[in-house]
Amino acid sequence: MIQTANTQSCRMFYTNGEKFKTNAYLAFYRIPLQREEATKLAVLTEIYRSGIQTGFAKDDAEVLVAVQKEAENLYGALWDIQIVKKGAEAWLSFSLEVAKHVTEQEALDFLSALMRPVTQEMCTQVLERRKAILRRRLEAQADDKMTYATLRCQELTGGQTGFGVCADGYLEDLEQITAEGLMAFDTKIRRHAPLYLFFCGDAEGRKNLKQWKKHLEVSTETIWTFPKVYLEPREVQMVRDRQKVSQTRLAMGFVSNISPKSRKMMALRVLCECLGSSGSGLLFQQLREQQGLCYDISLRCDRMSGLVYAQTGVAQKDLKQSASQIVKIIKNVARQGIAEADFQNAKRQIAQQIQDIADHPWQILDFVAEQEVLQTNADTQTYLHLLENMEQEEIKKAAADLELATIYILTSEEEKKCQTCDMPQESALCGI
Repeated sequence: MIQTANTQSCRMFYTNGEKFKTNAYLAFYRIPLQREEATKLAVLTEIYRSGIQTGFAKDDAEVLVAVQKEAENLYGALWDIQIVKKGAEAWLSFSLEVAKHVTEQEALDFLSALMRPVTQEMCTQVLERRKAILRRRLEAQADDKMTYATLRCQELTGGQTGFGVCADGYLEDLEQITAEGLMAFDTKIRRHAPLYLFFCGDAEGRKNLKQWKKHLEVSTETIWTFPKVYLEPREVQMVRDRQKVSQTRLAMGFVSNISPKSRKMMALRVLCECLGSSGSGLLFQQLREQQGLCYDISLRCDRMSGLVYAQTGVAQKDLKQSASQIVKIIKNVARQGIAEADFQNAKRQIAQQIQDIADHPWQILDFVAEQEVLQTNADTQTYLHLLENMEQEEIKKAAADLELATIYILTSEEEKKCQTCDMPQESALCGI
């Protein structure tokens, strides 16, 4: 159940961006991800992306051109409206980047038009076209087998929590979406979702933020709160989907229940960097280079959930051994650690990623937004200091915290028996 609280419904943040040639504005509504509302949110975002709410044109075929023309009048301003999945929640975000000689009033007028509520008449006018656009995108997503396998693994690992909900929506729910339902959902978001405003640019940004807030209808009602989400330990679940694929995809989900704001999260990032971020990762070197078990392999962690996903392309006959080896390598790291050179290299790679944030306004805003949502009160120097003082023992503990939760197999429609037994592959994998 979504919880509400009487707290500040709009928060504003300024970050110094005087060294950049542009000013960047970011606003987002923070929304709990729920399976029954995910497709509504995806379609609603498409409605806003159509630009119909701006009033720059009344015809669906002309409005997006009109919005782009207005952006060009702002010396080629860049804008976007999108859903960003962050752990168990989604951010309905509105962004604008403009040259610094664009006046504050011009920028805020354009932003306010983008964030204007959609009426039911507007929604009805563009709904079917926007549903069709989303349908094509979801169908294309299913055609990309690597992406599809990852999304299915995330869904299975996250279960009934927001971690397992796809923020892009679901094909099977599209036909149920109506203009009336979308308007009710949009009203609920504007009444109860906390709103965050960010500005990265010149020093007068603090004044810009206050003016921006005056342009918006800020809710005075109770707003949603976001309790911590934990995944309870459970037996490993194994799921096999069969499609027309030329290569079997194996995806594995691991639960750590490491808090995104804890010191352990940085250790988990270093662990994933060591194991599978590139061709020099331990998984690639051992499974691909030494044993020839897979075609590709990667491992990454979700910093907002503590979930870790491994994915690889394998031959059908190598499924069991590949899955077993991934688990074995993680367990070995938990017991023995990793080579010091690999450890130091991983720390350098992540340190470089953190340092690079300062060179990109959108990375700055994303970083600041995540820290605010997590309530860490941390800056990049905090994480660099944490990284510098990290020891091998912390990596071993992070590896020990990983528990295998999901084995997902995407294979061809012609199922073959396991090479080492007479049972289907799922049964053979039970011994991992």
